[in-house]
Amino acid sequence: MKNKVNIYLLVLSILNLLILLFFLELKESLIIVPFSFTLLYLFYLLKTSKKYKNEGLNILFILFYLAILFFPTFHFLSYKVNENNYYLSDYLKDAANHRLEIKKNDNQFSTLNFGIIKNILNYESDLTLNKSEFFKLKELNYLDSVRLSGETFKAISDSSYNYIKHQRLSGGGLPKPRQNTYLTIFKNNNKINLFYLKNQTIRKTLENYLNGYNSFYERTKNINKEIGFIDFWFASISSFKFSEIIPNTYLTKSLWIFQSIISFVLLFYISTNIPQLTIKKNSKKKKNDKQK
Repeated sequence: MKNKVNIYLLVLSILNLLILLFFLELKESLIIVPFSFTLLYLFYLLKTSKKYKNEGLNILFILFYLAILFFPTFHFLSYKVNENNYYLSDYLKDAANHRLEIKKNDNQFSTLNFGIIKNILNYESDLTLNKSEFFKLKELNYLDSVRLSGETFKAISDSSYNYIKHQRLSGGGLPKPRQNTYLTIFKNNNKINLFYLKNQTIRKTLENYLNGYNSFYERTKNINKEIGFIDFWFASISSFKFSEIIPNTYLTKSLWIFQSIISFVLLFYISTNIPQLTIKKNSKKKKNDKQK
């Protein structure tokens, strides 16, 4: 029965993560999802271990899940449904604007790049756009040239746009850490590097960039869209104390009060039970030493 409870709790947490993943940006999911799965795995090991199986870790797991994952997810989804459910301070908005300005300054989402890439999809032939792994200069209609760039590829010759994979060795004959590969396109003395995934076509790479550009443009028009889950996660686990995000409706404020109670119970439970686990563990060691 206890194993079934453990499995149900683990499935519930994973389901929560999958729902959250649907709303996350790529960069956020790369940070928070592996971190969450690691925590879940550690707690599952504790809960199923023979040493601690009778120590009430089910309660600790539930409280920890509510504080670390459930409440931050609920607040974030509530914000996605209606941005007016939360008050965002001017300082938080200024910080979000600063992040967007950095992306503008590094030319990642420039208007010039957007225009060139949009024209490639409109004027370049399907023979070029549907290619992956290698590209040939003579097949280009709109672009001046296109190639793959990065440590994992090199040109066979200067006059060829066929590429072969290679891997350089670092000191001691060990392979270097894998680096990113880019689709590098040239048009009118402009060079644009786009992140390239293995076996992805030129068309898909360009469409991914345009989707990212459109998302970036929407965030510049409405700064509230730049506020992501990580901002809510840090605010939520601190129960919105000293936070730049404040619940702003009766529903979210009520949840905030309930969350504060759960956080207090969690801290109280940890402070009263963890020392007991340590004492019991030490007492068992002493008994074993005496028996010897």
